[in-house]
Formats: sequence, C-alpha cells, structure tokens
Amino acid sequence: MSEDKQDLIKHARAVAGQVLTFMAENKVPAIPQNYLIFYLYFDSQSGWMKEIVEREIAIGRTWTEESTQRVFNHIFSAEANLKRHRLNKKVATNLQEVTQGILNQASASASLVHETSQKLSTSLAEITGSTGSVREMAGWLMTILSEIRRVEEVSRGLGQDMQGKREELQDIMEALAEVEVLAMTDELTQVANRRAWEARLTEEFGRFKRYKTSCGVIMLDLDDFKQLNDTYGHIVGDLVLKEVAKIMTTALRTVDFPARYGGEEFGALLPETDLEGAVIVADRMRSWLAGSNFTVKGEAIPVTASLGVAVFGPEDRNGHQAVDRADQALYRAKDQGKNRVVSQAEA
Repeated sequence: MSEDKQDLIKHARAVAGQVLTFMAENKVPAIPQNYLIFYLYFDSQSGWMKEIVEREIAIGRTWTEESTQRVFNHIFSAEANLKRHRLNKKVATNLQEVTQGILNQASASASLVHETSQKLSTSLAEITGSTGSVREMAGWLMTILSEIRRVEEVSRGLGQDMQGKREELQDIMEALAEVEVLAMTDELTQVANRRAWEARLTEEFGRFKRYKTSCGVIMLDLDDFKQLNDTYGHIVGDLVLKEVAKIMTTALRTVDFPARYGGEEFGALLPETDLEGAVIVADRMRSWLAGSNFTVKGEAIPVTASLGVAVFGPEDRNGHQAVDRADQALYRAKDQGKNRVVSQAEA
C-alpha cells in the first residue's frame, strides 16, 4: 500500500472517531445522513460545512430528524446538481465545437491569403522584369483576376459561415444564462436558493453600509412540518412548500427578495424597510398562510408558520448577524405557541 493511501486511511479513521464520539455525546441519531454531515463537518478539508452545521448547533436544541433534513437540504440537491452538470457539459461541448470550427475556418482563410499573396508577388516580380508584351500582360492580368475572384468567393463563404457561428454563439450565451439561473433557483419552489440568498445578503449588506438605508430580514419556518409530511406524505409537503413560496412572492414587492433557505425554512430581504415595516409584511405572510385552504381528499390541512424579523444594525459585521437575530426571534415565536411573528426587539 502506498504512503499516500495509508495517510488517507489514517485521516479518514481519525475523522470517523471524532464523528462517532460527537454523535454519541450529543445524542445525534445514528443514521447515514448524520454521519455524512458530521464527517464533512470534522474533515479539515471541508470548511464550507462548518458555518451551516454550527448555525444549527448554535440554536441550542437537541439534534433531531428535522435538523438533519434542514442541513441536508441546505447542501444537497441531487436533481438540481445533476441537471446543472448535464447542461454545463452540453454548453462546454457546444462552445468547444464552435471555437474549433472558427479556428479551422480562420486557418483555411489564412492559408488562402498566404497562397494568393505568393502568387501575386511572383506575378509582380515577373511584370517588373518583363519587356511588357500584350500577351504577357494579359496572362498576368488573368492570373491576378483569378486570384481575386478566388479570395472573394472564399470571403463570401467565410462571411456566411461566421454568421452561422455568431448565431450558434448566441445560443450558447442563452444556455449559459440558463445555467446561471438554474444554479441560483430552488428546484422545487422556483424561488431563489441558498446560494442566491447568500449573494444577495452580501449585496444588500454592502448597500446598507454604504448608504445607511435600512433593510429588513424575515425568516419563516413552517410549524410541525415533519408531522405534516409523516401524516400526508412528501408529495403534499412539497405542494405546501410551493404554496408558501407563492404566498411570500405575492406579499412582497418586486424589489424584495424571497428565497428558500433550506428544508421548510424561507427567508426574505426587504431593502429600505425598517423593523416596523418588516413586521407588517411578515404578519401579512403569516395571516395569508394560516388562511389558505389546503385540502387532501376533502380533508382540510392546517398550515401555519412562525416568523422572526430583524434589520441590519450599525454594529453588524455582516448580514449573517441580522439573519441570526431573525432566527432567534423565529424560535421565540415557536416557543410562544407558533403561528406568530416575533421581532428582534422582542426576542
């Protein structure tokens, strides 16, 4: 066995030991999903996992199946990743083919120009050193005209081919735009995903620091969503998540930014909105959701959500601190009986 392979196995065993010890001490359910989550968490090469897991741990609750689902949904979306991979591969292949075609045509054109240049230079040298009989002049003129026609024909063909390539490149640009939209959109609800949320959060916080304009942060978490899934099935659960996204989008302005934060948790950023205004919007979402008519085979399904509201603060180092305050307010809403809105001022 090679030394590199031995080091890899030694590293894996060390990480596994940390994972098993942590899971036992913190009563984390021993299921494969949790082992994978905490293996990535303790693996020093997977620093990107730490913030996601530590945010869940910081809440201070016992790690449950809901915790697993929430974290898992934050970092994995097999269907979306597969679709993005296939589309990226298709775009890359198309771009490679078009680029090679342009290079081939440019090379052929360059060869033609070089060949024509050589012939015309030879003719010019012959004309310069000649006595200039009419027959010779006519022959040279025919040669020059023939070369000019040949260049013109190839140039016309090349122009037509280049137009075709331009159209192909435009198609590729549109496909690239589709890849970008797909990468920033939640597959199920069609609102922005966690990746897009992080980008917009950074953007809005930068604007807040620059212009000192308020920005509201709303975090929404469905009440008893696991129970709903267990009772009615994941298909119904998915329909509820889609409806939540629609209600949020309807309740917000076009300048606001709704996103699926992960699992049954959603977030919204409200530029130029103070705490009081953000609370009003959050309560509108809560009210519309509680009043929605979800039915399965004639049976009404009660769906409610708890919401936490915060705003960016002058002491904040980044937008995540406001998100944390909104999260804490959300969990206070859960503790107070669910189906309610709590602001950072009350948490």
